[in-house]
Amino acid sequence: MERVKLLSASNSLTIHSGNVLYNLVMSMDEICASLCGNVKAWLIENGNQPVCQSKKSSLFIDGGSPYEIENRDDVKITLKVFLQEFDPLILQEALDTALGVLKTSHIDSVLLSFPPNNPDSNFQQFKFSTIEAVWKKLESYVEKHAVNKIGVCDFDGTSLQDLFTNAKIKPTTNQINLVQCCTPPDDLAAFAAENEVMLLTHSDPTVILPPKTVQCILSDTGVTGDWRPSYLLRYTCVVKLREIVKCRGYLVKLSNPQAST
Repeated sequence: MERVKLLSASNSLTIHSGNVLYNLVMSMDEICASLCGNVKAWLIENGNQPVCQSKKSSLFIDGGSPYEIENRDDVKITLKVFLQEFDPLILQEALDTALGVLKTSHIDSVLLSFPPNNPDSNFQQFKFSTIEAVWKKLESYVEKHAVNKIGVCDFDGTSLQDLFTNAKIKPTTNQINLVQCCTPPDDLAAFAAENEVMLLTHSDPTVILPPKTVQCILSDTGVTGDWRPSYLLRYTCVVKLREIVKCRGYLVKLSNPQAST
């Protein structure tokens, strides 16, 4: 009960899933179940369960170490960051946490997924002025060699062109959802081809952390509070020569602004 009270009184919680590759985690429901399991395990207060690190009123629950990287040059690490706000400090926290968890000095590729402004569409429209502060923060990681390549998700042709025109460091990738269609729009395909922007595909839901997902993560724990998502981050480690995925995991940050501190 003491840990339940501690968590309920905290203003933020970060959960690391550990390596879920061999747990056959294939859907958001299963991912949520894995994260919820880590929280429950910590609340049991079993000495063999994941360790929680505390800093002020923030908690970190670690679901286990990821794949042990023996030779960093042999492994490609990619991140996809699902932001819930256009806040550069949230992105900074997500990237720094991932670098620490993965015990590496640099990430090969980072993809940014911004809060959707049209949840019913596969393609989103963003003005550069809206994402500028976040993009500049990401550029700063490239400039200090902590990230090699950067890209975005679900940008339509106009938005990609606006970003490409105004950004100091250009996006190399636009990952798009083709679940409901088989080819990208002509203007997007043409601009990407002309400017050497890779168009990759994904099948992630447009809204990645709805309230029911947060409730799922903290369900049946006895933890109270008005918990809200800040970000969800997915990392993947691939052996370059064989293109074998050795590790996949998640980091989620939840905030509880009404907590008494």
